[in-house]
Amino acid sequence: MRTRLQLILLILTLPLFTKVSWAQNSINNSDLDLYTFDLDEAARNHLLRANEQFELLQFTEALAALDRAVFEHPTSPIVLLQRARLRQMLGMDGEAAADYNLAKKYNPYAADIFGYNGDEAIINVLYSAPQNSLVGLSLDKRLNYYYDYIDNNYIEGKLDLDELRLLTNTIQLKESGDFEGATLSIDSLLTQYPNSAIGYDLKGTIELNQDRQAEAYNHFVKASELDDKFAISWYNLSRIERENGQSDQAIEHLQKAIDLQENLTKAYFDKALLKKLQDKDKEAITYYNKIINMRGEGYFEAYLNRGLTRKMLGDYDGAISDINRVIEVYKDTPDLYVNRGNLYLLFGEDQNAIKDYNKAIRLDKFNFGAYHNRALAYLRMNRTEDACADLEEAIALGHTLSAKILQHFCR
Repeated sequence: MRTRLQLILLILTLPLFTKVSWAQNSINNSDLDLYTFDLDEAARNHLLRANEQFELLQFTEALAALDRAVFEHPTSPIVLLQRARLRQMLGMDGEAAADYNLAKKYNPYAADIFGYNGDEAIINVLYSAPQNSLVGLSLDKRLNYYYDYIDNNYIEGKLDLDELRLLTNTIQLKESGDFEGATLSIDSLLTQYPNSAIGYDLKGTIELNQDRQAEAYNHFVKASELDDKFAISWYNLSRIERENGQSDQAIEHLQKAIDLQENLTKAYFDKALLKKLQDKDKEAITYYNKIINMRGEGYFEAYLNRGLTRKMLGDYDGAISDINRVIEVYKDTPDLYVNRGNLYLLFGEDQNAIKDYNKAIRLDKFNFGAYHNRALAYLRMNRTEDACADLEEAIALGHTLSAKILQHFCR
């Protein structure tokens, strides 16, 4: 039989359970907020009795109270999980596993939602699509590099005035969305300047806008052949390679672009995205850091992506800090609030999470992820009626996981 000191040490180090008292602390500051959506008053009293005895280190009495609760509610995932937790603490690993497996059978979501699998396990049932939230650079930020290149080459005497005008005209037409006009302009330039690397590169970007990927790729190759030190053409080659799943080749060409032009921020940005796609989050963070150090506060895309990547690395404070910076600028973007709400939920700050989901829904009433995740926060706060209403809303908007969870919590 284990000594009391051994049990206390076990409780403090046990990875499955995150609090010494298995009755979760309420954000509403009540003494106890047991997750008892499926229990009557008598069963709740058994759990309260068990918790009181546990805190007095009367483990045998606590277990007896839980046995009574299970006897009266043998299919309740809550009482089964409570007893599983105590049994594991008491070294009854086989019995604990049996309780846990029964609880999962009756409700496969309860352990994740209510923290019995650890605070971060709720991510298993959250609507969270961080990959979809990773953003690319705006067209303006990408085209700024062309303006810089043209200006520098004109100053250095590598472009004449007519070529400068045709290139500027092409970029302006592309920016305005007039791809037909941009094509005519760049074809005119290439007729007069058939060895223009930037001309072929721009033609490739116009073709990309018109979903002609193969033609675009060929023109980027031509640009890099005409001037193998033209960093932007290597960058553009990498963009197509990334889209085609050629990650290693894309990273090689991005590195070549960076070697040729150290301040080519968009190459760092795309390299970070590729590292993220390869699940190399720490490397991705280093590239976002470089962008922010080089370009400062204006690169909110880097802050957002770094925040989402920090989240996936478990750095929730850093993630919230980065996302807060972006929200200060893009206050009307619902997915930002969903992302921050998810972080709050992972922190156990359910009320703050609900506030963010509320903001997301006010901005976009069709955001099923906000309804689904708010329902989980409501469940954790024993607001079952509100949770079920949100789950129904998410189901109406097409979210299938909400339907599965509703079956186990809403009657």
